[in-house]
Amino acid sequence: ITKGPWVDMRSYMDGLSGRPTLAQWQADHTIVVDNVWVAAYAATPSGGSLYAPQGLYTFTETPTIAKVIHLYGDGWRFIGGGGVHGTVFKQTGGVTKDALLIDATVNNLDGLLIENIALGGTAASRYALSLAGSVGTGPNRSVFRNIGLAGAGVAGMYTDGLMILNHFDHIILSMGFTSPAGYAIPTKGFHLRSSSGNSVWTNCGAAGVTTSPGYGWHMDNTTSNLFMMPESDGNTVGLHFETAAQGNIFIAPYHEANWTIVT
Repeated sequence: ITKGPWVDMRSYMDGLSGRPTLAQWQADHTIVVDNVWVAAYAATPSGGSLYAPQGLYTFTETPTIAKVIHLYGDGWRFIGGGGVHGTVFKQTGGVTKDALLIDATVNNLDGLLIENIALGGTAASRYALSLAGSVGTGPNRSVFRNIGLAGAGVAGMYTDGLMILNHFDHIILSMGFTSPAGYAIPTKGFHLRSSSGNSVWTNCGAAGVTTSPGYGWHMDNTTSNLFMMPESDGNTVGLHFETAAQGNIFIAPYHEANWTIVT
């Protein structure tokens, strides 16, 4: 493994402390890599970079980020006929487990960069991507881009707590590609429950969300966001608004084949 100023997940596939060897993982990507994540994340300093090369990373515990780092992979591709290739985190561990959790419930996390990765789960999972904060803390002034949401037991992406001045770019959930490969069709594509907003969303979308209530976008409690070309395609409901979700601006939304566009 080439060493650099970044941490490479494969460096901790060493057969120690319950971790598989690199050869074992390359031969069988269903091998659980929980302990690989723990070691690689611990070795990544605040402000550092953690690289997950192309491959399937199977988890039964939630890989959690609670410090400001750059997590990146080699991109992702949804494959015709069912599946997702590239750098993929897959959660199989249980209904309280996520494919990736950003934990800002104690401290603000300003300056995160998460990119070029796919996240998903089976029916035995909760969220593909969870951004968790509190009344006064959250992931702020951060960038999340080119993220494939391959499905989950509850929601593709969930946000809660204080979140301001973030940029979300090309975050896509498309169940027509991924559900044949065992990823669960969630009840919601995007569940935006964060108490604040003031963030920019560009080219993000949900397609094929049909598990009841089947919201492509659940605008729960988020305010004052700018959504540019959001997609809603083939969902039971394209956009569902709660009364607390106010001041959001939508520019050139794309809707196709939703049973109901807005509720």
